[in-house]
Amino acid sequence: MPVNIYEPLRAEIFEHYMHQCVYCGQKLSSHEYELDHIVPTTKGGKTRISNLVLSCMLCNRRKNNKLPPIPIQMCFDLTRYRIFPK
Repeated sequence: MPVNIYEPLRAEIFEHYMHQCVYCGQKLSSHEYELDHIVPTTKGGKTRISNLVLSCMLCNRRKNNKLPPIPIQMCFDLTRYRIFPK
């Protein structure tokens, strides 16, 4: 069941990640993005800003309820606030 995320929080995350999917870098419009739990709720992840990233639908489906392939701290680009697409 989808989690209802408070609209201002959704907008803040959308801006924080500069309208780009953190997994592939695709530019997203305000109506075609999804929020992905870095640590899935099925694995104990919480719905909080520190555990949410911007994702395109395809990448979110591919990730499903898996953890990122490498630790999130190792792939985070702090100068651009997104995960490297490559």
